Amino acid sequence: MSDIQIAKPNRFKRFPYGEAALWVGFIWLALIAMDNRYDADTITLAAVFALAAIGVRATRPAREPR
Repeated sequence: MSDIQIAKPNRFKRFPYGEAALWVGFIWLALIAMDNRYDADTITLAAVFALAAIGVRATRPAREPR
């Protein structure tokens, strides 16, 4: 194995609307699941979006007061 480390792309870390995009995805999928097209996979994917958004919020560094 090589000792080379692969850097994570910083463009994803700097994207300020990532959490909002995850919440929009959750809402969109939840609306689809509540419609007549009930599907267990859609509900599961909505839950994944919600948990990812919560994870983004939980791992965000604390903001310093201005």
